Amino acid sequence: MKSLQERTDRIEQKLHRERAAKARRKKMTLAFGSCAAAFILVLSLVLFLPFPTQNIAKYKDSEYYSVICKLDAIHKKTRVYHNNFEILADSVKEFFGMFKGFGAAGEDAVPPTAEAPDRYEEVTNNQTQGVIEGDLFKRSDSKIYYLTTVRDGYRLDVYPIAGMATQKSASLTVVPEQGMSFLGYGDERELYLNANATRALVVSPCYSYADRVLYTVMIGIDLTGGTPAETGRVYVSGNYVSSRLVENKLLLVTNFQPQRDRNGTFDFGNEKTFLPHTGTADALSPVPMDKIIVSDEGREARYTVLAAIDYDTLEVQDTASLMSYSEEVYVSEQHVYATLSHQAPHRVTSPSGKTVELSRTETIISCLEYRGGLRLIGTVNVNGEVNDRYSMDEYEGVLRVFTSTVKHTWPAEEPWNGKYISSLPNSSLYCYSLADFSLLASVENFAPDNETVQSARFQGDVAYACTAIIVNFTDPVYAFDLSDYNNITYTDTGTISGYSLFLTPFTDDTMVGIGYGDWREILKIELYRQGDNKVDSVAKVELEGVEFSNKFKSYFIDKENGLIGITVLTFYNNRYQSVFLLFRYDGYDLVRISETVLTDQDGFYEERVALIDGILYLFAPSSGLHLLELSEL
Repeated sequence: MKSLQERTDRIEQKLHRERAAKARRKKMTLAFGSCAAAFILVLSLVLFLPFPTQNIAKYKDSEYYSVICKLDAIHKKTRVYHNNFEILADSVKEFFGMFKGFGAAGEDAVPPTAEAPDRYEEVTNNQTQGVIEGDLFKRSDSKIYYLTTVRDGYRLDVYPIAGMATQKSASLTVVPEQGMSFLGYGDERELYLNANATRALVVSPCYSYADRVLYTVMIGIDLTGGTPAETGRVYVSGNYVSSRLVENKLLLVTNFQPQRDRNGTFDFGNEKTFLPHTGTADALSPVPMDKIIVSDEGREARYTVLAAIDYDTLEVQDTASLMSYSEEVYVSEQHVYATLSHQAPHRVTSPSGKTVELSRTETIISCLEYRGGLRLIGTVNVNGEVNDRYSMDEYEGVLRVFTSTVKHTWPAEEPWNGKYISSLPNSSLYCYSLADFSLLASVENFAPDNETVQSARFQGDVAYACTAIIVNFTDPVYAFDLSDYNNITYTDTGTISGYSLFLTPFTDDTMVGIGYGDWREILKIELYRQGDNKVDSVAKVELEGVEFSNKFKSYFIDKENGLIGITVLTFYNNRYQSVFLLFRYDGYDLVRISETVLTDQDGFYEERVALIDGILYLFAPSSGLHLLELSEL
């Protein structure tokens, strides 16, 4: 048996070992805690510290410093990521988003952006005398020119006019310059021809791989020899929006979006990426600072670029750049009108005097002169959104505009006690004096609730508008008498099926509308005429189960002979088939007088038709030229 001292020594040794182990655990805990704290600190420094703002002070001596400040302010408000943690979190969401919907990324995986899509909506049937639009098809007294796509670029085909014996005589293929690619999908390219048919001009969107910037290129072509020959090219920054030819001067409108990195930061050290440029591919120059108009309302990092280009020499004679993007462009005999929609606060007052502030969509319409040099002369801020350029018209010093608006209705009970204010879509007409850009007259909320403007057309003192609830496929067509701005009156057709995407003057004092019937696979062509007390539907034809173009340049409309032609895509014998249909208005009905079967590769967008000396020339991109003798139809 152990003595008392031995037992005491053993207990002390055990206690000593326990104290030593406890001390070691404490040291390890302290060491681990210190490491964890250090790791968290480093992780915070890496992930959670905000990205430093860009130092733009070093550019203060640049003539474009005010533009740099504007873009930097936009970046601070709209940048996607503020630190590395947000990038990591977004990457994780993007990774797991790949497994949503059988491999399709979910909505949460798409980084938010304040930019507006580019979107392309150029149309034909110009509303202004002497202002010429481009197209895929042009003609002179003796020749026809048709522009189509080929594997490496575009091909310009030449056809001497010889009636039923007409055949192609020459071609020219144009391809992108090295390091570039054309982006003229569908019919997003244009062909121009001067008055004496000695020069053609091809306009196309393109992309520079070196600059990583979108441009629009103008390609000059000499037509005086037996075979067309290219003469030169000039570039303007931005994706193609619209163009017009006026007195041997090409007016070009583009939308230029400055290049950014993933976090939305601009490279202010590379002017090509944030300033619009013009010139040849090897000699591009930025637009001068005094030609850049910085708008307070512009909240997007985009420019609307306008360029006046000499048709013969391709010299850029003048430019103007609005610090905003434009959605629609209308060119009158004197002015260019560019639109920009935005959200703005709006105060609504009840009958009892109670006011509340709401947000509504408004559209800034910028008016620029172009004949004496590109110069901004004024703007209007109109309530609502402008559907297309046909919704705007300049006539005798007045700008008339149809817009899709919102009607605010107060609850029936008064005084207002916080109940919901009804806000329903509607349609309105506004008229502005160009002398001082003041509101001259308006007709607000003239349509049934929820109906917005789908098409419009001005014709002197008369204006037509088609409104619709597009999900219901019903509409009235309105005719406005604008002869007295103090007393604007209007009539309508009443509710009819479908709605028109396009309205244009037609034969026998009618207006033709082309659009949908009761649903989107019904083509409806309808004629309207203003009567004494209402707008009458004069004639109508509907075709079921077809697709058709909403690019209005692909329609053939001949007012003199009462002809309407359109290509439709049908599903026949288990395959798609393109067919060109020709209708004639006989004073009572729209009668189908011919149908021409095209190849299924033709589609229904790029067909073009001309009537020359009783012969119908039908051009299709794949099947080529088709000839129809009108007297035999």
